[in-house]
Order: sequence, then structure tokens, then C-alpha cells
Amino acid sequence: MLFWKMQGAGNDFILFNNLDGRYVDYSQLAKKLCDRHFGIGADGMMACEKSTSCDIKMVYYNQDGSKADMCGNGIRCFSKFIYENKIVDKTSFLVEAAARNYDISLITQNDEVKLVKVEMGLPTLEPKLIPALTNYAEFINEEIVIEDRKFLASAVLIGVPHLVIFEDDISLQELDYYGSRLEQNTKLFPKKINVNFVKIIDKSTIGVKTYERGCGYTLACGTGMTSSAYIANKLGLVNDKVKVSSPGGEVEIEILKEKLYMTGPAQKICDGRVDDDWLLA
Repeated sequence: MLFWKMQGAGNDFILFNNLDGRYVDYSQLAKKLCDRHFGIGADGMMACEKSTSCDIKMVYYNQDGSKADMCGNGIRCFSKFIYENKIVDKTSFLVEAAARNYDISLITQNDEVKLVKVEMGLPTLEPKLIPALTNYAEFINEEIVIEDRKFLASAVLIGVPHLVIFEDDISLQELDYYGSRLEQNTKLFPKKINVNFVKIIDKSTIGVKTYERGCGYTLACGTGMTSSAYIANKLGLVNDKVKVSSPGGEVEIEILKEKLYMTGPAQKICDGRVDDDWLLA
């Protein structure tokens, strides 16, 4: 297998071309490839497949082998990968993912992708679609108690489910402890949930730390950064255009009436070949 390793805002991925359908067991492949000791090491794995409705299809799996409908930082890396490998030969195209179809616009220089703009669609606040169990029409600023700590949290679906909590300062130890317990609170979130701790810096800037479902703490999460900006805007805490910083990097989120846009970089780290005898064993 020929692969690229890439990163977007510190979220790292392994990408490969599977247009011929050679590789089938994506869950096992992701576990092997993403293992940081016995594999290449990454937060997630992406493969490109043929699409009947779009220019290309993106398939995404977390490092634990679980399938995810969408990855915001991942789709930027995926877009750069397919363009620079000439799988798609235009700078505006449609990507099919499990959740929906995504409009992509590339900003290039000398045939190299510098920035990727992704139309993230319209968020869903309807609890049954997230899913989140609540008696209210929306899961907004609801109190969640985890042992000795109370959190005011909001839930939203942007491709994948996210919980947004406003905390000025949370340590990585606290994030790991409470993030894992919030993620796995299936009494409230039957399919588990991604957890974002958000700091409001000013009306145009926020900071986000994410505990990702199926992955744990990551340096960044594109859908998490988008969800955090959207909820902050809905609550009147930020403007319609927001710079979102994470420990791994920054993206810009633009919030319009009918849709959201995420713009940010994607970087190739290296490329290589994996021995199929090992990979498929």
C-alpha cells in the first residue's frame, strides 16, 4: 500500500487510494496503521473510493477501528491528497462522506494546496438526531454532573455529535478525566459524544480543547472547532467570523444563516509504502 501521512491543526492521518476496492476491512486496517508503536501512527485513517453522487468519496476510521461519519481536519487533508495526487483535477469539487456531501474549495499556488475551505452545512440541534436525551427542544446550557463537578453543556450535530462546554481554564489531566466520562455518558448520549472545552478570548477568537470520541485527547478536531464556534455564536458570545485556536493550530469559521464554512491548512508530512503481507495478515 502506498500512503501519505498528513496533519491538519495537529490532527494526524494516514491516507491512501482505494479506488480499485482492494482493501475491505477498514476497521482492522485503521487499528494497524494508526498504532503509534507497531504501525505508522495517527489519529485516524482515510481512504478514497468512487462515488456515484460526488467527485469522490471519503471513508474515515478512528485509530481504535471505529467508523466516523465526518472529520473536519481530515477532510481538509483528504482534499489536498486527492488534488495533489491528481485523483481530482479541479479546485472546486464535491466530497461524499457518510454524513452528507461537502463542497470543497482549494486555494492553490503552483499546483500546491495552501488552504482548504469546506462548506460544513447546517448544524442540527434536534436532540433525537444528535442523539441526546433531554426533555427540551434543544440541548443548550444543560447541567451535567460528573462526580464532584458540574458542567453547563450544549449538544450539536455537525456531521458527528459534539458537546460544547465553556471553561476558561482546564488542565489536560482534567480534560482527560472528565472528557472520557462525558464522552461515555450513554445515559445522556446513547452513541457517545465528542467533548469540547472552550475558552472565549474575545468576540472574534476562541480556544478549544477536544476529547474525541474513539480517540481521546487530540491536538485539534475540525468539527469540534466548528461546533464550538457555532454554539458560542448562538449564545451571543462571538461574531459571525471566528478564529478558532487549538493546541495544534488554527482555523477560521464563518457562520452564515444557512451554512457554516471552515477554512484552514493541510500539510503533508511524508509518503511511503506499507508491506501488504504485514498489513493484511
